Amino acid sequence: MLRGFYKVRFQVDEAVGRSVMYAHAGSMLGGNSAFAHFGTFEETDGEIVSEITSQRHNHDPNYQSLLGADIAMINVRGQADGVAGAGVNRDDVHAGRA
Repeated sequence: MLRGFYKVRFQVDEAVGRSVMYAHAGSMLGGNSAFAHFGTFEETDGEIVSEITSQRHNHDPNYQSLLGADIAMINVRGQADGVAGAGVNRDDVHAGRA
């Protein structure tokens, strides 16, 4: 089971973002200079399945949303490999209110 503080690199199309996340007991909390990230995860047979909401907290226009909205939900599925985590498929990004 994931537990601890992680550096996260994620990519949507050509755009790349970085964040930190704390994972514990099925919950994930984290963020970066412009967005807070929170959600849940399950780990089964080495695969991590997560639903994460990203919400803007810094309205500086120099910080662009990687997901195309100030509030968005992503569904992530993948495996941690010690270097990079799960990828995000553009079809799994849902903008809207949290």
